[in-house]
Amino acid sequence: FLSLQIRYDAESTVKNHQWLFQGYNDKAGAIGAEDIPTLDYLREQGISSYLALSFTVMLGRNVSPNRTKTVIVDVKPGLLPPGVETNAIQLKRLLQEPVRWKRLEYADKILNTYATQAKVVITSRIQMAMPAVAMGIPVIYVGMADYLEGNGVGDMLYSFDPYKGETWTYNVNKQLPPKAGLHRADRARASFWNVLKRSSPYYTNTVYLYGMVPFRRLGRAVPDEKSLQTLFHFAVTTPTISWREKRAVENVFFFHPNARVIVHSNTLRQGNCELDVFAETGYDLHIRPYDLKNMLQTTDSIMDKKLVDLFISSLSMFATGEHWYSHETDILRYMLLWKDGGVYLDTDMHLIKPLDKRNDLQNIVAYQDPQHDYVSGAVMIFEPGHKVLQGALQWILENYKNHYTEWPVLGSSLMTLLSKDETFKDTFQVLDDASFYPIDWESIEKCFTQDLPELDLSETFAVHLNTKITAHHLESIRGTLCDRLLHAYCIFCDEVHTIKREEPDIFEQDLNQPNDGVAYIGQESGDLLKKPKEQPKKDGPSFISKLVSGIFGGAASRPKKPQSKPVGIPERKYLPPVHMEFVKKKD
Repeated sequence: FLSLQIRYDAESTVKNHQWLFQGYNDKAGAIGAEDIPTLDYLREQGISSYLALSFTVMLGRNVSPNRTKTVIVDVKPGLLPPGVETNAIQLKRLLQEPVRWKRLEYADKILNTYATQAKVVITSRIQMAMPAVAMGIPVIYVGMADYLEGNGVGDMLYSFDPYKGETWTYNVNKQLPPKAGLHRADRARASFWNVLKRSSPYYTNTVYLYGMVPFRRLGRAVPDEKSLQTLFHFAVTTPTISWREKRAVENVFFFHPNARVIVHSNTLRQGNCELDVFAETGYDLHIRPYDLKNMLQTTDSIMDKKLVDLFISSLSMFATGEHWYSHETDILRYMLLWKDGGVYLDTDMHLIKPLDKRNDLQNIVAYQDPQHDYVSGAVMIFEPGHKVLQGALQWILENYKNHYTEWPVLGSSLMTLLSKDETFKDTFQVLDDASFYPIDWESIEKCFTQDLPELDLSETFAVHLNTKITAHHLESIRGTLCDRLLHAYCIFCDEVHTIKREEPDIFEQDLNQPNDGVAYIGQESGDLLKKPKEQPKKDGPSFISKLVSGIFGGAASRPKKPQSKPVGIPERKYLPPVHMEFVKKKD
C-alpha cells in the first residue's frame, strides 16, 4: 500500500478487515495514505500509516530550461480572468478512448507537454497538479482551498478560489517562486523510494537503469533564509547503525533539508550502508573516512610539534583503552569543528526544532543537568578555529596520556573544565539544560514508557535519548513521548517502529473494578478502556484474505510481534568528571 485512498463508502470494509491491515503492518510495514482523511481513519483503526501523497508525485522528468507556456488543465470557462488563457495550452484530464494503450499514450503526451513547455500549470484537478509538482513546475490550483488542505498539498500549490470571490493576483508571465511545501513532496518521494527499494531489487535496478537516481530534490530551489546552520557532523565508529541513529540524521534534514550532513566513519562505506538512501533521494549526505593522525598533523601551526608527534606515536597505546571507541569520537568532534565549524551532534541527539537565526545558536554548548554542574559535548555548535576548541586540543595533547583509561575524561569533564576557565568564559555560551537536555539521564527511561505531558519542550531544540542507557528499546511504545518524537520529524516516514503497549493480564486487574469486560491500555493514553467489539465472524476466507495470504505466504492472520517490556530506571552511578586542571603554557 504505497498510496491508499479510502472513500467514505469503503470505511466499513476496512473496519471489518482491520486484522488484515494490521497483519500487513507486521509483515510489510506502515501503509502510505494518499490524503489526510485516509491517514486519520487508518490511525483511528489502530493501523500504522503515514501521509504518502499521490503516487503521481513520483512522475518527475527532466525539464527543458526554455519552458514559456501556460498550460491549463480542466478549468471551467469563465473562472480565470481575461488574458490568462491567451496563448495558453488547453488540455483535458481524460481521453474518451476504450483502447488502453492510447490512453497511456495520451497520459505520456501530457507529461511531455509539462516537461517541455509548461512554465506554469493551472488546473482544478489535484491529480494533474502533482506530476507538475514532481517536475518542479509551479501550479495554481483553481477551486476550494480547503480541499487542498484535506489532501495534504496546500503548501505545495498556489491557489485561487473564485467561489469565494478571491482576486487573481498572479502574473503568469513571470516565474513564480517555489513553494516551501516542496520539502514535504521530497519527503513523500523519499518514502516511496524507500519502500520500493526494500520491496524488490528489480525496482531498484530499473530505476538506476533509467537514470532516475539520485533524485532531483525539488526543495533545493526553495531559498533558506532562516537557517544559520548549513553543515552538520556525525561520528560513527560501529559497523552498522540502528534505526534510531538513522532517524537522528533524518531529523536534521527535516528541519534543514538543504544542509550538508557529513557522517565521519571508518566503518561505514558509501554505496554499501543504510545511509545510502539519503543520497539516492537527493539529500546532501556524505560518508567520509577520517585519519586522526593526519588531522592532528594539521594542528602544527597552533600546537607544539613535539606534543603532536608524541601524541601520534601513542595512538596505538590509546587504542587499547576500554573507552577509546568513545574518546576517539570526542577528539574527532573537537578536530572537525576547529577545522570546518558547523554543528556536531551525537547520533542519539534528535532535533525537534530548526536551529535558525532567530535564536543566535552559534558558539554554544549546553548544561546536561538541571543543577548546571556538568556541560555536555553531545551537541556543539562553533565557528571554525574557535579559541575554546584550540584549548580543548591543547589539553588533550598535554594530558590525555594520564587519563586515557577513564570514561568521562574528554566529554563532559573537559567541556565543564573549559567552561569554568576564565580564558574562555566569554568566548562561547553554555545554554540551559532545557535547550538540548530537557530529560536528564536519570529520567530518560520514562520517555520510552510514559507520555510525560507535564514536560515543557517550548524552549527545547533537541532531545538527548542517551543510547548508553536506552539502547535496549529496539522499538517505541505507542502513546509514549519518545514514540512521538521518533516518528514526528521523519524523512523516510514509511519506517514505523511503534509497538502497542502490552495489555495487562486480566488476573492482574484491580478486583474492585466493575466486571464489565477485559480492560486494556488505550492507543493514545494510559486510561483503561472496555473490551473492543468482537470482529464479525467469517464463513470462509474472503477474496481479500486469499489475496493477502498469497502475498504474505500462509494464512492471512495477524502474527504477534515481539515487544520490548518497559523497564524501570536502572540503578546507575554517575561518574563525576575526573579532577583536571587547565595549565596555561608560559611564554
